[in-house]
Amino acid sequence: VQEWLWRAYGARHREVQASIDRLYDLTERVHEGVFEIRTRDLNTLYWDFYSSPLGRMSDGRRIVMSIAIDVTEKHRAEAQLRRRALQQAHLAELGREALSGMPLETLFQHATEQVARGLDVPLCKVLELLPDRSALRLVAGVGWKPGLVGTATVGIGPDSQAGYTLASDQPVIVPNLRLEARFSGPPLLQEHEVISGLSVVIPGLQEPFGVLGAHSVRYRHFTEDDIHFVTSVANILGLAVERHRTEQELVVRREQAEHIAEFRSRVLNSLSHDLRTPLTGIIGFAAMLADELEGPSRDHARLIVSSGQRLIDMLNAVVDYGKLEAGRVELRPEPMDLLQEVREVMALMQPLAEEKGLALRLEAPEAPVQVMADPSALSRILVNLVSNAIKFTDAGYVAVTVREDADHVCIEVKDTGQGIAPAFQADLFKAFHQERRGIGRSHEGAGLGLSIARRLTEHMGGT
Repeated sequence: VQEWLWRAYGARHREVQASIDRLYDLTERVHEGVFEIRTRDLNTLYWDFYSSPLGRMSDGRRIVMSIAIDVTEKHRAEAQLRRRALQQAHLAELGREALSGMPLETLFQHATEQVARGLDVPLCKVLELLPDRSALRLVAGVGWKPGLVGTATVGIGPDSQAGYTLASDQPVIVPNLRLEARFSGPPLLQEHEVISGLSVVIPGLQEPFGVLGAHSVRYRHFTEDDIHFVTSVANILGLAVERHRTEQELVVRREQAEHIAEFRSRVLNSLSHDLRTPLTGIIGFAAMLADELEGPSRDHARLIVSSGQRLIDMLNAVVDYGKLEAGRVELRPEPMDLLQEVREVMALMQPLAEEKGLALRLEAPEAPVQVMADPSALSRILVNLVSNAIKFTDAGYVAVTVREDADHVCIEVKDTGQGIAPAFQADLFKAFHQERRGIGRSHEGAGLGLSIARRLTEHMGGT
């Protein structure tokens, strides 16, 4: 009896022996409860015991009858429902942690802890495929001997459970590692006396990240719910890894873009300085010649002055755009009357419009329009918009309309020019873009005016 108790009940054999001894003192039927039974083939069953006294034998010994009802399926079904609810709670928590941007090392460790609790197993691990694909490294886990997490490796050949899992790209269930014929257990599992296990691939976009595994030191039946649970955890980890990689790539690309923009800005500033100095001299001497010469020579000198000024305006636009792109423009918004700034720009643009025979119109409220804006940036936006309209209008007028809405102010610039081709409208505010290029161009400029206006507007919170 003692040997049978040990084989059937394991560590609980003394408790069960004491319960059996008490049965001989029964005076009525009793329900002893459900007991966990271990079978010869290492299966676990659950029996519900009822016992009743039947009297005494002639020699005085008591007779007790015990009936055991096999409730294994009921017990497993109830346990599986509880486990499924627990697993769903673990998945929700792990998903929340993954979305929070938690460091991968911490997320991996939390995942192994949750899988171990969700499956009620003592061992769980995350194995990362090394960059050279030579092995899998244990990067997180629970239940392993001290010092193994972070250092231990497992081969990726088909002779190990992890390697077999990688090769098959399917969940791998091991009922009994000692009887496993598909592969041999690696030293990591043998040293921990693993019997049953479940492993799945942690996916990646280009190649698998690694393997997620759960193991038990006694026979364990893994259900379809268990497989779905571990697979879902592996998918969450795979998505977290890819998100981390994408974020790292974006950081690198942003740093590269910022470096390029900064370098370009420095080059543009240096080039502007080197070109501006001789251009200023050329313009100055050409203006002096224009005052002294007469006839065609005077016209040629004036052409030099206007051409030089256009080059300086183009240089200024390129430098301003470089500063905007590099994020080196500091705006200082302050309360101001928008209409006053609009009128000043209109007065500045009036000679340019009159030179082309255009009418310059302003449609605006009579009362001041108070806004929070950087005066210099606002002036630059208005100058670029109005001068662009004048440049591309040969007859008629250019109209500026200021309209107040509930929480913002709208400024519209309308002209009677040739219009914008539908195919070009998507590129209207792109830098260095003009509707006509090369020998077909009929207007000067670098194609930056509208792009600068848009960027400055967005910098001040407008559209």
